[in-house]
Amino acid sequence: MSQRISNYRLRSSRAVRFRIALSLIAGGLPLLIYPGVFIGVSISLAAPWTDNEPLLTVVAKSVLIGSISYPLVYFVSLVMTLVMAKIRRTAIAFKISLVPLAYLLVLALLVAVWASLPSG
Repeated sequence: MSQRISNYRLRSSRAVRFRIALSLIAGGLPLLIYPGVFIGVSISLAAPWTDNEPLLTVVAKSVLIGSISYPLVYFVSLVMTLVMAKIRRTAIAFKISLVPLAYLLVLALLVAVWASLPSG
């Protein structure tokens, strides 16, 4: 009986570790295009802003700052995930590994809001 429970825990632990690795890989893929994003965002942030539409300015700056800070979010989540996995807190590690994907989802929603606002 105890052998079955041990085997189940081992299999479920492997499955969780696979999910953690998969989410970290999926979250790391956008970093491949980050050098181009960094250049474009840096130029956009350096450009002068007109404050005709304050909501548009806030949303646009939020998208730009959010885009430029993504590596920080990813690497902090990566380190925290690895620490939690090392101390055998795989459930918490999996939740932390989803943070970069959630961040990208919020960033995509901000881009959609930015696109829907009138450019006045």
